[in-house]
Amino acid sequence: MPFHKHFELEDLLSVARPAAKEAEENYQKLVKPSCSLSVYQEYWVTYMILANPENKFNLTRKVGKNEEYEKAWKKYLDSVDKYFRTGLDVDQIVELWEKIEEEVPSVSEGKLLSEFESKFKELEPLFVQMRKAQQKMAVNLGFESQLEVFLYDMRISQDDYNFFLENKDNVIKYCQEQLSKLDLNLPTWFYSQFNPLYHHDFLSLVKDYPEISFPEGVTDFVEKSFPVIGKVRDKLVIELVEGGSSFNYLVKKDQYRMGIDRSGDNIHRVRSLFHEFGHAISELENFENGLVTLGKGLDLAEYLAYINEFELLNKFSSTVYRARMGDFLVLMAKVLFDIEVLKNPEQDLAKLHANIFNYCFPDAKQTKNYTYLIKYGTVYRPLGGLPQAMGMVKALSVRGNLSRLK
Repeated sequence: MPFHKHFELEDLLSVARPAAKEAEENYQKLVKPSCSLSVYQEYWVTYMILANPENKFNLTRKVGKNEEYEKAWKKYLDSVDKYFRTGLDVDQIVELWEKIEEEVPSVSEGKLLSEFESKFKELEPLFVQMRKAQQKMAVNLGFESQLEVFLYDMRISQDDYNFFLENKDNVIKYCQEQLSKLDLNLPTWFYSQFNPLYHHDFLSLVKDYPEISFPEGVTDFVEKSFPVIGKVRDKLVIELVEGGSSFNYLVKKDQYRMGIDRSGDNIHRVRSLFHEFGHAISELENFENGLVTLGKGLDLAEYLAYINEFELLNKFSSTVYRARMGDFLVLMAKVLFDIEVLKNPEQDLAKLHANIFNYCFPDAKQTKNYTYLIKYGTVYRPLGGLPQAMGMVKALSVRGNLSRLK
């Protein structure tokens, strides 16, 4: 067994013992706690272990870097900056893609390809070198592969990962069927090999959905389906934030915080809030049953949230629900590509990228798609969307609730 999987019991107890005492003291100060003392202590202790400032319990992040990988990484980013003048800055990449999208309707793909292909082809070997160095780093840590490192860091079991691989195709087919029921006017660039799949989503393309206020209207709607929310309404903290939506149980305050990305319009904020409420509902229901899922796999947290979110979206709007299934196909295209790259970075990645896009969106006829080379998520956060993809596959499978979401 690799060294990173061994932890000294005394190290754990040195954190757990004082944390349990702190939890009990803090619990006595709470007004109408939303869970039992035993659940509260377990959550607090788990949180303190995961957030341990000395990083004792996450050695992959503590020693998971080496000089070879750092050099390969820097060389790649320097080259991206040289060719595209973006340095992989999010706003600048979006600006680049918006420029490309404006040209696609009036300029042939051949002309665009001739403009960018030489730059992409110079980046390709540097991208491969970076991924190979990452793989070597994983082996040096005692893992079999970089994929295993990601599964370990995300606390994803091999059984759950295997379930994802075995059921993803059926769920992709289901999502394609749902998407086909929408009357969409897809942008001209959608099936192009220059499709960024970066900052667009299918909800942006639909208009037929109910009006609802954010956040009060959404909260009222959720409480009707899940009365448990009403029990903690005074403990809900909903706020607009920068850089993506998220849910956190604020254990010290016994509050349920939902941060919603402020960059979206009202319907995007509404949909994001439905998902974050999915997390809040699962947390509350688990607490009522004496369960703490913190630290038991990021995919588990997403699975439980999606079960609740999909039930809410189906009641709210079939259009919004089906658009959500389209967005899942976009996510799957990225995750499946990331998996295959980690398995073999020396294959024809532009062809692989095109084939996976065609698989998720069968009307596409791409042959080469080089855009992975400057996608922020693919370069900076390979497999960053794996817990979400796994959670959705489980939630939409026979193990979840595919059978009742027709």
